[in-house]
Amino acid sequence: MKKQTLYLIINAVIMVLIGVIVMISIKSFVPQDPEDKLFNQMVDLNNQTSIENASGTSYAIVDYRATAVDNSGKEVGTVYNIKIRNSFNLSTSDRGYGYIELLVGLKDGLVSLEIVSLEQSSSYINGIQKYIYEFYDGVPYLSVENIPDYNAATEEDTAAGSTASTSTTSIRSLVWKAIQMHYGLEVADPLAEYLGEDYVLEVDDSFTATAHVTAKQNLVSSTEVPNGYIYTVTGEGDYVGYDGVETGSITILVIFNSDDEIVSIYVREESYGHTYSFHTNNNVDYLATYTGVSIDDLTTTINGNDDLKTGATYSKTLLDELLGFIVSEVA
Repeated sequence: MKKQTLYLIINAVIMVLIGVIVMISIKSFVPQDPEDKLFNQMVDLNNQTSIENASGTSYAIVDYRATAVDNSGKEVGTVYNIKIRNSFNLSTSDRGYGYIELLVGLKDGLVSLEIVSLEQSSSYINGIQKYIYEFYDGVPYLSVENIPDYNAATEEDTAAGSTASTSTTSIRSLVWKAIQMHYGLEVADPLAEYLGEDYVLEVDDSFTATAHVTAKQNLVSSTEVPNGYIYTVTGEGDYVGYDGVETGSITILVIFNSDDEIVSIYVREESYGHTYSFHTNNNVDYLATYTGVSIDDLTTTINGNDDLKTGATYSKTLLDELLGFIVSEVA
């Protein structure tokens, strides 16, 4: 064998070895997996603890918590896994439905997100990615609750805006939930805003539930609404979802004072079975216009609001029906 040929073979072997060493180095020291990217270094996830279980065809859960450690075993931060399954069908997904899985990284009071799986409509998947990396790139944990609503739909697909913003709203809610768990933040009672601190409710045993007005609670003690009461009203109606018009339920709590006037109408996010989006806020604002309306004037007020627009016509129609049930079924 000629020396020149031998040198070429030796050089080729050396180059291959160098390439292998470089690849091993990259895999060993350059962050590649989502958990590595959270902390910009290679980590392992230890002490994984299950938190919530998924159930049904639609859910949003904090799945588990784990401790991120470096190659020496030193703790780097804490990771929470969050998962969202959408109720709509998604033909472009291997799962057959919309699905989001993210890792929440907490370190030194800062929050970061990384994507594990993002199976959404192509019309707004880029918008969701932008939302995640723009708003959750090492932000102080207390600022997460105030991250604004975000429409992830493209400008070319404005019709998808309502559905597109649902996922980003759910992401923010779950990240904040993980933060509350991690830092032991007190979960505020939203009803205290309307009823005052240390209010006391009791179930009205004399009330007979109807098809839509399912419960009545009396305010035994309240600094804001003494001798008031609350009706729980629920019903189903159409809304515009990913696959067009779908059906979902909404439950509202209607707070009355002792003069049978509406003090407030509270909508729990988890009980709002329609698309949760910007237009939902418009509907919440719409419900606020009923403050001060008496049961006797409720039907007239509902009829007078026919021309009001909230951007979510189907959902507004159902909300009007729910308020009407108070008159038709129990008043």
